[in-house]
Amino acid sequence: QWVIWRVTDVRVGGSTSTITTGMQRISASELKPGDLGLMAVPGSSSNHVGFFVGYDKNGHALWCHENSSAGNVSVNDTTCFRYYYRIF
Repeated sequence: QWVIWRVTDVRVGGSTSTITTGMQRISASELKPGDLGLMAVPGSSSNHVGFFVGYDKNGHALWCHENSSAGNVSVNDTTCFRYYYRIF
């Protein structure tokens, strides 16, 4: 939520269980840069959130997210996000 607030001055929910409150759910085919992806249904006891960046030259969706295996924030073509939301 910090990134959304700093970039847009919009305050969203304070946890992964409430971050999508007021956002529009969209399909994978509707993704635009800046949209959110969640690994699990909002409200799940464990979740992971990423920002959609765009597509690579092979058509794979690229996501910016905290990546513990890379040691910090990264952009990669992970397929863990299955629920998509538009902030605006």
